[in-house]
Amino acid sequence: MIGKIYLIQNYQREIKELSQENKALQVDFSQVNSLPAIETLVRNLNFEKAEKIHYIQALESHVVAEKLLQTK
Repeated sequence: MIGKIYLIQNYQREIKELSQENKALQVDFSQVNSLPAIETLVRNLNFEKAEKIHYIQALESHVVAEKLLQTK
């Protein structure tokens, strides 16, 4: 009986420690993934904001034909 009580107390202590660690990880995750942190990362990687985006429309049959010609 005393052994079971010890195991229960040990498991309760472990659950409490894991819960605290989980809360700390959630805080760390939210700080790392915050908008200011991401903006800093982008700035440090020398990314630039795209001013104007141009889209290219390609026909699938043309792309397939192009691939077939390259394999010959």
